[in-house]
Amino acid sequence: MVEKTDAFIKSKIESGEFKLPTGVSYKFAGNYEQEIRATKRLSIVMPISLVLVFMLLFFQFKTFTASSIHFSGVFVAFAGGFIMIWLYGQPWFMNFSLAGINMRDLFQMHTINLSVAVWVGFIALFGISTNDGVIMGTYIHQVFEELKPTNVHDVREAVVMAGRRG
Repeated sequence: MVEKTDAFIKSKIESGEFKLPTGVSYKFAGNYEQEIRATKRLSIVMPISLVLVFMLLFFQFKTFTASSIHFSGVFVAFAGGFIMIWLYGQPWFMNFSLAGINMRDLFQMHTINLSVAVWVGFIALFGISTNDGVIMGTYIHQVFEELKPTNVHDVREAVVMAGRRG
């Protein structure tokens, strides 16, 4: 909205319909200005947080392969988060009633803008998905140490057994 307003004002100034007095300028401030600053900060914080998560995984597992496997949950969480943001904006999603209460109204579903709060939520989601990956990886490692599978069938059985623990 601010970008459209700014473009509109600039077009009126350029066409001569609107004249700013000498020494007068305009600038959008308030929430817009704070959102721009926060977005710039977040563009630095987001990659740093992802690198730190990967480094913590690497220090825990001491191999690039194991760290990458556990870190892959971040990509799944990222995709799932964006799918849910998209679904919330669809009028047909959860558009039914139970006991006379519409589910979209109950959960206040509407189009979600990618604000700072949403990105902070994604960072938290990345932490949760990584934690789940570490827990499952630990269970799988423990089961593999116990059973020492030697063929594909035994590996599958060990993974299913570890999954039941989680």
